[in-house]
Amino acid sequence: MKILQGNKIKTVEIFRCLQEIIFPYVMVITYTSVCYLLVQNVRFCKEVFHKRLDLRCSTTVKSLIKNYVDVIKCVENFEDLFCNIIFVLVLHDFCVVSIIVMDMMHAEKNWMSTNMFEALSYVVLIFGSLGILTIFAGNIPIEMADIKSVMLEKVFTQLYQDDSRRSDACVVLLLKKDVCVLTAGKAFVFDRGFLLKALATVIAQAVVVYQLGSSLSH
Repeated sequence: MKILQGNKIKTVEIFRCLQEIIFPYVMVITYTSVCYLLVQNVRFCKEVFHKRLDLRCSTTVKSLIKNYVDVIKCVENFEDLFCNIIFVLVLHDFCVVSIIVMDMMHAEKNWMSTNMFEALSYVVLIFGSLGILTIFAGNIPIEMADIKSVMLEKVFTQLYQDDSRRSDACVVLLLKKDVCVLTAGKAFVFDRGFLLKALATVIAQAVVVYQLGSSLSH
C-alpha cells in the first residue's frame, strides 16, 4: 500500500513482509505439493485395484495390498511430520483474519483508505492458499474411501459370484481400517468443509472478542 502511495519503505518493513508472507507460504506450498503427490499415489492404487485385483489369486492380492499399505504408511508419516508445523501456520492465518475483522469493526475514519488494500490482499492470500491446501488434503481420505468401495465391489462380484465363502484376510483388515485423514495438530481436520467452517468460526470469534472488549471499556 505504501508503494502505491509513493511512500518510502524501510528495510526492516521489507524483511517483516518476507517473514510474514513468503516464508510461511513456502511451507504451505511444500505441504500442498506433497499432498498432491500423495493423492496421485492413492489414485494410482485405486486404478490398479480396479483393473488387477483378483481375490482368487493370492499372489496378486498380496502384491497390491503391500503397495497400498506402503502408500498408507507414507500418508501417516507425512501427517506425523507436518501436522504440528501446519497447525502453527493455520493458527497464524486465523489470528491475522481475526485482527483484520476487528480492525474493520473498529472502523476508524482513514482505515478504508490506508489499510483496505493490504487487508484484502492478506485475506485473499490466506483463504486462497488454505483453499488449495484443503482441496488436496481432503482428497486423500475420499480417494481411500473409493479404494474400499472398489475392494467391496470385488468381494461381491468375484467371491460370491463364484459361490465361494473365502475372502483374503488382508482385504478384510483393510476394509475395517479407517481412512487416513490429514489434520493441523490433530485439532483441525482438513476436509471439504474446513475452509467454510474456519471462516465462520474466525469471524464469530472476532466479533465476540470485539464486543466483549467494547463492553469492558465502557
